Amino acid sequence: MPVSSRSVEVCHVASGDRWAGAEVQLVTLLKALVRRKDLGVSAIFLNEGRLAEEARQCGIEICVIPESKHSFFQILSRTTQFLHGKNVQVLHSHRYKENLLAALLARRCHVPFHVCSRHGAPEPFAGWRRYKQGLIQVLDRLVARHSADCVVSVSEELRKRLARYLPANKVISTTALTWKKCFLLSASRKRSNA
Repeated sequence: MPVSSRSVEVCHVASGDRWAGAEVQLVTLLKALVRRKDLGVSAIFLNEGRLAEEARQCGIEICVIPESKHSFFQILSRTTQFLHGKNVQVLHSHRYKENLLAALLARRCHVPFHVCSRHGAPEPFAGWRRYKQGLIQVLDRLVARHSADCVVSVSEELRKRLARYLPANKVISTTALTWKKCFLLSASRKRSNA
């Protein structure tokens, strides 16, 4: 089915540098989404790997831009080119760097909805790494608060934790997630902010 005949175009943005629980969960989601006739699905990965291979096997159009060979701004430029003309309505990002990239892409490419997934709580660090991770977490919270329309947590416990620093009506757990519910939450919040 041509891209233009789909009612909603969704593009996922993920690292793809590992193969663990979050990546398995994303592949499961991609496989479910690609079977839906009303959705067009594409993906942007910042690394080649099993995640990209699994997405290819599902017939999903992907763009892989290795983060080890490109600066963040080169990645932003190439992903903007990838999205150009695709009429993507939803960018769904996974992890902090991808959340920032998706926030910038949403603005540049006029994507109306940005959904962030939180696959777990931040790990505790010590020493200088603690300060670096703290800065990253602050930036990620700002992106979630000011750019994301919906933040999806993988558990109810994590949802409650996120709701401490994000508007509660912006955070939803996967147990209650439907695309329609996420769109409705985002649309009602955008109307109230207008």
